[in-house]
Amino acid sequence: MKAISAGALFFLLLPCWAQTRDYPVKPVPFTAVHVNDGIWAPRIEINRKVTIPFAFQKDEETGRVDNFIRAAKALRGAPFENHKYPPYPFDDTDVYKVIEGASFAHSVSPDHKLEAYND
Repeated sequence: MKAISAGALFFLLLPCWAQTRDYPVKPVPFTAVHVNDGIWAPRIEINRKVTIPFAFQKDEETGRVDNFIRAAKALRGAPFENHKYPPYPFDDTDVYKVIEGASFAHSVSPDHKLEAYND
């Protein structure tokens, strides 16, 4: 019979042990967490007031938002003016990430202007 190392035994038994124990930390909704310190709270506020609107502005300037408008018109069968394809096939992900950040920021600190733009 071959001997098994303690490390190998640990990794063999780990799945069994993990299934029988409850994880000691329970998740909480991110909206239940409030950052009120002097370091992160101001940065989060700058993100909501400055960075996210600037990112939306850049998405508009570069035509990334126009891609969504064009796609909506095409799906409705409506004519659209801009038939030029975007330079990168992943341009939509930039808009999605800004929408995600704006949604998070609005959920943590309601901002009706941000919500209206997102809609």
